[in-house]
Amino acid sequence: MPIVHEVNAVKTLDLLVDIPAADAALQPLLRHCSTRDLLIEEPYRKYRLAKARDAKLVQMLAIGLIAAGIFCSGLWFWQREGITDLSVILTAFGFMLGLAALKRHEMPSEMEEIQLGALFEIDRLLRERGLR
Repeated sequence: MPIVHEVNAVKTLDLLVDIPAADAALQPLLRHCSTRDLLIEEPYRKYRLAKARDAKLVQMLAIGLIAAGIFCSGLWFWQREGITDLSVILTAFGFMLGLAALKRHEMPSEMEEIQLGALFEIDRLLRERGLR
């Protein structure tokens, strides 16, 4: 009779089960880093945060320019043809698109939240270790 061995597959998520996660997904990993690693990680996280904010600013400017173009075309139609459905719709849509671009710029993106959470955790760990 042949001997059958059971093979248990190890998933990568099973390796992290024992680590309690407080808020962000990166906190358990940062908690186990050395002080030297945290000091190296902090400028990298600041760089990634700045890149995420720059990308969001470029998107806001692009959407803002499109909104301004739509708004101005609505005003142009309003001036040339008077109050028509097209002029009112274009003007209102351009205005609302501009407001939506500003609101999106004010709210932190997912990447910003991740980087801010990691920076907060690094700062907290460095304070606990007496470096700040």
